Amino acid sequence: MARTSWPRFLLIAMLPLALLSACGDEAGEPDPVALAVALFDDDAAIELPKGFEQTDDLEVGATYAGRAIAGATVYFESDDATHEVYLDLFRSGEEARAELRDAADGLDINLSDDGSDASGCLWDDLVFTSFCMGHRGPLLIEVDSFFPGPDEDADPEKIEAQASELYEAIEAHIKRLIDDAPDDVAPLPRRPLAALLMSIAPPPAPDGTAFTDGFDVESDDLLAQFDDSLNFGWTNDDGWRATFYAFVDNDEAETYRDRWIGNARPTEIDDPEADCVRTSRTETDVVIYAWSCIAASDEVLIFARHDIDSEELDDDAADLVRDLVSHVEMLRAGELPPAARPDDDDDEEGATKRTRQPEASPTVAPTATVDPGPDAVNAGPWKFTVTVTSNDCGDQPSPGSAIELEYKATELTGDNQLRATDFFKLEQIVPGYRDFGVFAMTLPVLELDLPVTNGEVTGVGRLSVEFVATGTAHVRYVEDYGSCSIAADSQQ
Repeated sequence: MARTSWPRFLLIAMLPLALLSACGDEAGEPDPVALAVALFDDDAAIELPKGFEQTDDLEVGATYAGRAIAGATVYFESDDATHEVYLDLFRSGEEARAELRDAADGLDINLSDDGSDASGCLWDDLVFTSFCMGHRGPLLIEVDSFFPGPDEDADPEKIEAQASELYEAIEAHIKRLIDDAPDDVAPLPRRPLAALLMSIAPPPAPDGTAFTDGFDVESDDLLAQFDDSLNFGWTNDDGWRATFYAFVDNDEAETYRDRWIGNARPTEIDDPEADCVRTSRTETDVVIYAWSCIAASDEVLIFARHDIDSEELDDDAADLVRDLVSHVEMLRAGELPPAARPDDDDDEEGATKRTRQPEASPTVAPTATVDPGPDAVNAGPWKFTVTVTSNDCGDQPSPGSAIELEYKATELTGDNQLRATDFFKLEQIVPGYRDFGVFAMTLPVLELDLPVTNGEVTGVGRLSVEFVATGTAHVRYVEDYGSCSIAADSQQ
């Protein structure tokens, strides 16, 4: 989904669809891993139109969901706008096209029926943003172009034209990468390896539970001593955590490993390939222990951890860290693990959702609420897909339309959990950034009144989040403008 205004219900003003170049056929597609290496090559410069400037290097991104296997972001400026470009890499052009069609359905972008899937643009009149989307081979391309600040004299056609022009330049760059990409690349350099590890879930935990929630690792005092490390991980609902630290070289990885072990209490484990330690943290005057095993694979340091205080599980953590090392080494050799649930992408229930920078996050639950609900819920991003149930404010969005919502809840105690009465900061991430301030948590239902606008009309957005489990919730939303309202529900 595009990162645009709050929420996207009434705020899209459709301009004539700007059809850009059609995507070519998939004959002779490059190896997707080799394309990832070409994408992150520092010498692969983008040939920009006149008046555009690249303001940052291509960054390792993450998708953590759906069919994408790697992600990247890059930023640009022009005379009138700033531009964010998001690139998601898939296993094939067919999968990229399927994801594009899913996204286009939610955005009312009309795509061709002949397989070419020409791209299109939308203009958001609230935050002066143009959003373009399309694909070239296995890479999905998204360009968000917007004014640095609200400008009453903003020219939508001019910004949309710049977005289209930049999209065409990015697509041409991707075409060159596809034409020049080698058949295979091994071993993978650090950045493309990290991009794959960020988006491809690791093998299941020893109890068989899958890792489905990705998170970014915040830098601590020890990690801050190392420059340019790429840190991220995965969790599941059973307390298992897999974490990857990709350092610039093997020496830094070993140095971090030795210092980390030196600050913890070693655990006796009969496993020469993994060092294991017992760690602890204090919550409300209670000491909570966890078991962690650590191993290195060249410049990548790998942690396997479980949050259950049981020595019997420590051998399981050692087993898991070995599986994680094999996972890293497979990707470094340019091999992809089998795609998860390959048949789900064709059903509505299995439609993928494009998300970025996630942590363990509430997702839409398929069953009724369990009473009395959890004692605590995950902080971090909360992501929902809601269906419009009614609208008497206009034609769009029509009842039945799907809307993506994402909020970030930052708890203020440091344990990444929210309990009743805990204070937290709430920010909206999708469909556009807004900082709503600090609130007190209520469980199992959180109800908030948030400001919304539609042009010059202001109203109240009533958000109700009903938590079913630690990382699962239903959401109901009503935009009330007094004379009319729009309602949406994640359970419809």
